[in-house]
Amino acid sequence: METSPRAHKVILHGRNRQIEFYGKLKDMESKLDDRFYRTHRAFLVNKDHILEVDTNKNLVHMINGEKCMVSTRKIKGLKKEN
Repeated sequence: METSPRAHKVILHGRNRQIEFYGKLKDMESKLDDRFYRTHRAFLVNKDHILEVDTNKNLVHMINGEKCMVSTRKIKGLKKEN
């Protein structure tokens, strides 16, 4: 999931499609289980769908081919959990 350029919207990235809806990542994060990790203020990822973590470029490569950013602070927590 990521924040949308449109105000107050979130984009959910699936394997074959994207769904945009009204909401906040903070609210989504509180409702989801520990499989989901906040990698950046704009991204929330399902750890089960991570293909690779690129620590040099601070990117997470997902199994659907998409990439998302990881903040320097959050990458340490992601490496610990994997």
